[in-house]
Amino acid sequence: MEKISFNETDEAFRPQEVFQDDLLAKRILHLANEIQRPFWYMEENFQRYAFNHLKDESLSVAQRIFKGTLSGIGASLSVFLVFGAFALKGLSSALSRREFTYWEGFGLEKDQEKKVLHLNACMLPGGFPMIFGGMDGAGVRMEGLKTFIQREDPDIFFLSEFTETQSGKLFECFKSDYKHFFIDIGPNACGIDSSMAVVSKVPVVRSPRFFPTRVPAENEQKLYYRGYFHIETKARSYLYMHLHPGDSKCAKEIRRRQLIEIKAITEKESNGKLWAIVGDMNVDRRSDEYREVEALSLQDPLFKKYGIIETTTDGSGESIDGIWLTGGDDELSVQAKLPCGSSKTPLSDHLAIIASIS
Repeated sequence: MEKISFNETDEAFRPQEVFQDDLLAKRILHLANEIQRPFWYMEENFQRYAFNHLKDESLSVAQRIFKGTLSGIGASLSVFLVFGAFALKGLSSALSRREFTYWEGFGLEKDQEKKVLHLNACMLPGGFPMIFGGMDGAGVRMEGLKTFIQREDPDIFFLSEFTETQSGKLFECFKSDYKHFFIDIGPNACGIDSSMAVVSKVPVVRSPRFFPTRVPAENEQKLYYRGYFHIETKARSYLYMHLHPGDSKCAKEIRRRQLIEIKAITEKESNGKLWAIVGDMNVDRRSDEYREVEALSLQDPLFKKYGIIETTTDGSGESIDGIWLTGGDDELSVQAKLPCGSSKTPLSDHLAIIASIS
């Protein structure tokens, strides 16, 4: 990967190393992500105080009205920043050669991964985590995420539903421990990004790639830019995914076609290595739909260990997260763990899936 170093003044603007040929495009994208943060902060507080999604009994009605009104005004006044950010993202996309940003941290590299972690972090921008996951805002939970990741100490960790507005904070949290940061994956100039981040101590052996899904989404999911992110280490290939949600007949058909895309990618990009398909498949192991997964001959070490285990904490009973393999691997074992920071409060409405490799 060809990179360029900046001087100390540039370091204050963004991390030190990027692809040289994407320098301008990624700087513009980083600026776009930063300037929309005030809007999402105000919108998050508006959701918090006006609707009290988190059922905070310490807030009086007067406090909610006052703070909710101020936040609503702030969000209204700063909404133009979001439109400006969309324009900058469009410019960045036109200039960019890659649908991800690479930043280099200062941690020591490891030759080979021994531990891999996936977490649907429920860290979308603004008040979305409160509305859809009953969780506090992404920024509020970043320190907890840092504590959890440092305690588990994976060699590679994958995050889905992770807002690009927290990319800079993610780097700050882990720059001393990790070497490779793949963030802003699947940027979207007219909606929500694919919301993925991959952080690694292990070097990749060929250029990563984002494969956008070609399957049209339904309803509000048309605002998302979904796809699959591929990285390859010396030991194996990884494909990170977060498939289309929903229980409708159309949603199930979309996922069926997305699974076909995954199969095609793993066959075309095969380099003689075992594939690990990582992420939130949104296909419940309890459902008949899961036969579509089984038809791909993927190994499911999480099911092998636990049977049908609930991987969400919202009471739905869904078993949708995991690490699936294209072949057997006796050296790999998995566990599902409730992600918590320094307190016992969960960091997400999903369990973390952790694979250990002996």
